[in-house]
Amino acid sequence: RAITPMLIQMLSRKNAELLLLAIAFLKKLSIFRENKDEMRDQGVASAIIKFVPGNSDEMTMAVLRLMLNLSFDTEVRGELVKEGVIPKLVELLKRPQFRHVALKLLYQISMDDKCKSMFTYTECIPIVINMIQNFPERMVEKTLVALGVNLATNSRNAEAMATAEALNGLLSRLFQTKDPLLAK
Repeated sequence: RAITPMLIQMLSRKNAELLLLAIAFLKKLSIFRENKDEMRDQGVASAIIKFVPGNSDEMTMAVLRLMLNLSFDTEVRGELVKEGVIPKLVELLKRPQFRHVALKLLYQISMDDKCKSMFTYTECIPIVINMIQNFPERMVEKTLVALGVNLATNSRNAEAMATAEALNGLLSRLFQTKDPLLAK
């Protein structure tokens, strides 16, 4: 029954295979509320943040997936933000193999009004604008647009997004593709 605390304790070890196994097991357990609550109470956010980015792509992806499962809990999300996850996730947006999961996590975080202003002090807004403008398909991915919309609801973020160059690029894409989500 006390497997969650033991797994979290294992996260202080050095063996990469053991760490990966513990994180994978925590991810599987995190889909159940009682396990997620126990992880939160055991301080899982501070235990896993050091693995982003990890020593290997496999480790980083495993931790991101665990974070994604845990991010549906507002308290865990808040702890991750306190631990400094936003700049780390923004850096991972630059790496295509992590972009999809990092976008989902950033979207989850951007739902909290208290956290929206923290995005202003990162490269997130220019990266998101660039990703939207240069999205390879006609319709921009929903998570990417949703992140952009959430960020724009903060006045400082909206100012950063409304630079002449960014606004012209977004409007140009909107008129070319007629993407209804982009119109938001």
